[in-house]
Amino acid sequence: MTDQPRPHHHGNLREALIVAGLELMEEGGPDALTLRKCAKRAGVSHAAPAHHFNGLPSLKAAIVARGYRMFSQTMRDYRAAAKPDPQAQLAAICEGYIAFSRQHTAV
Repeated sequence: MTDQPRPHHHGNLREALIVAGLELMEEGGPDALTLRKCAKRAGVSHAAPAHHFNGLPSLKAAIVARGYRMFSQTMRDYRAAAKPDPQAQLAAICEGYIAFSRQHTAV
């Protein structure tokens, strides 16, 4: 099997690698995450991630930060959609927590 040529430049490689990492973790759990797999998923050489991340721990840290922002946004969205009383807002936040954990099992 021959590898197809890959473009030298990528629009936003850092972002593409984070998204690829999230997808890999959603599909196969944390152990599925490798720099090579992320590079392949993003359509770049296996050496390309080194331009944006200082190894796998650095990519994992970026994925964790993204996951936290996604989680926080979900909580804000659910709270904003709730009635203005504290009990309804707390219930909505709990629903958001459950919905997020079901949708993003690896994060």
